[in-house]
Amino acid sequence: MRICKIENCNKSHKAKGYCANHYALLCRNGTPITKQHRMSHTKIYKVWEHIKQRCLNPNCESYKDYGGRGIIICDKWKNDFMAFYNDVGNLPFPKAELDRKENDGNYEPDNCRWVTRAINSRNTRRIILNWFTVKSLRRLYNLHKYSLKDLCKIYNLTFSTVCHIVYNNRWIEGSEGENDVKIN
Repeated sequence: MRICKIENCNKSHKAKGYCANHYALLCRNGTPITKQHRMSHTKIYKVWEHIKQRCLNPNCESYKDYGGRGIIICDKWKNDFMAFYNDVGNLPFPKAELDRKENDGNYEPDNCRWVTRAINSRNTRRIILNWFTVKSLRRLYNLHKYSLKDLCKIYNLTFSTVCHIVYNNRWIEGSEGENDVKIN
């Protein structure tokens, strides 16, 4: 009878030279050996799991926004929670969110940071208009040389967005607390 090839494991062989437990670990984690971090029920562990799902699982609802557009989790973190944990640390405050500094960049040590939800929600793929652009758009409209539809084409914006800007329904100067305006 063959036994598991993991040292000091004398259970019977199931597949690929491993017992049922070590084979399950291999399938789940990419390695047959578990590192006993005892953190699988913590928030930081859930963050790591969600990153992996978004980047690696085509069946994940948000895969299209991550893995589907080429964003990956670095090899160092992919199968090693402790490497991830050692690089990003624990949550620095209760509702901290892990953010990628460069929104089109990968999940890797140099591109990740802990931020508040407000900061994280600003770091998106949305179109960014600065106040100069918003004021220019309003100025062109007020000159009566361009229709709303023309401005939509010039600025590559939806009709609704242009209406909100030119009629001052949104993005009143100073309301964002920054000089940039983000729109969908």
